[in-house]
Amino acid sequence: MRKTVFALLSCLLAVSCIENVDFGPELRRKLTVNCILSGNDSIQKLDLKYSGSVGDMFYDAPEEADVRLYADGAEVGRFEKESFARWTLDLEPEAGTTYRLEVKVPGEGEFSAETVMPAPAPVVKRGYSSDQLKTYAQLHGAPPFWMFITRGNSLERRIATNHPYVDGFNALDYIIFTDFGGNGHYPEHLGYLRIGETDFEDEMQFYVEGFQNNVVLVARAVSPEYDRYLKSSLTKAMAYLDVNDPTRYLEENTVYCNIEGGLGIFGAFVDVRIPRNAYTDPPKP
Repeated sequence: MRKTVFALLSCLLAVSCIENVDFGPELRRKLTVNCILSGNDSIQKLDLKYSGSVGDMFYDAPEEADVRLYADGAEVGRFEKESFARWTLDLEPEAGTTYRLEVKVPGEGEFSAETVMPAPAPVVKRGYSSDQLKTYAQLHGAPPFWMFITRGNSLERRIATNHPYVDGFNALDYIIFTDFGGNGHYPEHLGYLRIGETDFEDEMQFYVEGFQNNVVLVARAVSPEYDRYLKSSLTKAMAYLDVNDPTRYLEENTVYCNIEGGLGIFGAFVDVRIPRNAYTDPPKP
């Protein structure tokens, strides 16, 4: 079960989507639209499928659709179908722009959502302490952003920080590694660090703890919609961590959805990628 949950957490890196579906007697399939605009890419991706029943491994997708994207009210392009359920659009999103997605499917009606492309998170590399403990700085206040460590396509499970604005929603019940030089103990977080909204002008240094040799620390700025989706998805995944807790079968956490008329998520993000390597980082002071 733990391996299954962590595989689910790793899927968040690929901007997948998990949706709560009502499996009651009046179940009917709904159109699911998943599109997360990436400020690091020139080709944007959208997945269009129908929801299914419990246990389904494959899902139907509409044959035709009219999928358009608007920037501050002006149309900037139409998504073209690339494969069974994947649609793409050549576009480099701009920070601060409000994007609106409109989807029309014959016989299904119209679906829409809005999001705003964020500016990059103000996070930079600073000092070097050890293979496990390294120093970063947040240059000024910012909306909520996320941090995680990747090695190739893998997500590092162990991560902690002394950042005073870290969200403890995914903190675990035990302490890892060190106490950040005697400044107190900080809990391990499962996979991700969510840094809440901050408002300050001067640079603030902080540690990130976790294996950081030949890896990349990612600081991901997110739109409010994507922020809510990530937090609700991880909250739901964590409800299944304890295989001995029977209440996990009764959890009712709902994954955030902002598609009007259907299911899914329309959001935006941009990553700041900070490589860390013991052979190229500054020597330990």
